[in-house]
Amino acid sequence: MSILAIIPARGGSKEIKRKNLKKINNKTLLERTIDEAKKSKIIDKIYVSSDSNEILKLAKRKKIFSIKRPKNLSKDNSKTLEAIKHLLDHLELKKNYIPSYVIILQPTSPFRKSYHIDLALKKIIKDKNADSLVSCVEVPHNFTPELLMV
Repeated sequence: MSILAIIPARGGSKEIKRKNLKKINNKTLLERTIDEAKKSKIIDKIYVSSDSNEILKLAKRKKIFSIKRPKNLSKDNSKTLEAIKHLLDHLELKKNYIPSYVIILQPTSPFRKSYHIDLALKKIIKDKNADSLVSCVEVPHNFTPELLMV
């Protein structure tokens, strides 16, 4: 069984310039995600998918595999799924690698820890009927869906 972690990290952002390279306590959002993925006891391979040379260089410094994402998959309206498919197609065609499981680790979840990652992976592996799993966080009872989207 092989488990691939994909970290999709565009260079651009509609709201916050260079968002994935913003720092919290001297570590970028991307570095935080990479570091926790590396601590996982279950993940076999980690790939960063990005259109940004700066992000790809950071991945290389952290000794993480990376792939340059085409510009047409890196627009504001591009779907993350398109970038994931691009990477998976590349791995299958060029590396003859098809993972058993794929976990998507967004850099914009900087407080996720490796034990959260491993817990989620164990849960999906254990449930033979499940084909996907999405993490979420409990919000206060007085929050409505409309307020969460503001």
